[in-house]
Amino acid sequence: MKAKLPYLILVAVCVAVDLWTKAIAFDAYDANGRNIQVIATDAFELDWGKVLNHGGMFGMGADNGGILKYLRLGALAIVLFFFLRAAATMRLFLVALSLILAGALGNLYDSFFNNGAVRDFIEVRLLFMPKSIFGTLFDPWPTFNVADSLILIGAGLLVIQLFFDGKRDTADAKAPVPDERIGTEA
Repeated sequence: MKAKLPYLILVAVCVAVDLWTKAIAFDAYDANGRNIQVIATDAFELDWGKVLNHGGMFGMGADNGGILKYLRLGALAIVLFFFLRAAATMRLFLVALSLILAGALGNLYDSFFNNGAVRDFIEVRLLFMPKSIFGTLFDPWPTFNVADSLILIGAGLLVIQLFFDGKRDTADAKAPVPDERIGTEA
């Protein structure tokens, strides 16, 4: 477990950043109910808002009767199981699982201590996207938080890990098998 200490520190730092940014965003939220504009360019806008999400990703499953937080707890247990079983040499895999764990812990904390709701505050508008392609589905992009970003980045790293492991397995399968009889006298 000592070899995984850096990854556990990464989890702790990421959870702290997630909870800290949620607290700052919700404390700084405009008392008049308006979003706080952080960045505005011709291509996109980034605002801080205040959304209590009672559902899952993108607010799906909001009418779940509170069971979602227990499903999150189960998912966290599965990720923790793989984290504990992974070899310390699997660095990219452990970084990916660390980010997913941190995001899951941050959202799970919110779920249990905010009446089943997760605090979302980052709102992005992609102004360069033609509305005819995406309609209003992603305008604005669904409000999210740092934990959601950590989970998505971790999942992306897992895909990269699987891609490179698949390439390695293919290369190993194509490699010639050495003939053990070569170099020995009969």
